Amino acid sequence: MCLTRVDVRQQPAVHKEGVPQRLRDLALMRRVRDRLDREYAQPLDVVVLADGVRMSVGHLCREFRRAYGASPYSYLVKRRAEHAIAAMAIGAEQSTTPIRHAGAPADELQRV
Repeated sequence: MCLTRVDVRQQPAVHKEGVPQRLRDLALMRRVRDRLDREYAQPLDVVVLADGVRMSVGHLCREFRRAYGASPYSYLVKRRAEHAIAAMAIGAEQSTTPIRHAGAPADELQRV
């Protein structure tokens, strides 16, 4: 009796609508990123973000890091710092207190 090896290639996971799971996840990550960009000045919770795209928190964090190279929190902190720096560059003579409160807590700005 001779057993031969069969080349079995793993097929990509396909969602029920026929779209590969990876493409679906990338589209959802874009929605999360767009929401972070749009609502950067508001308090955001990863649980709310995950519920918005119907994913678990762990899956959201893994896929977001896979797509953008950073966790959702790190991405948000970076975005807040960028907006604060831009606001200070536009109005260098104005106080930084309103800028800090609009974008991020003071300790987040100091870490950047």
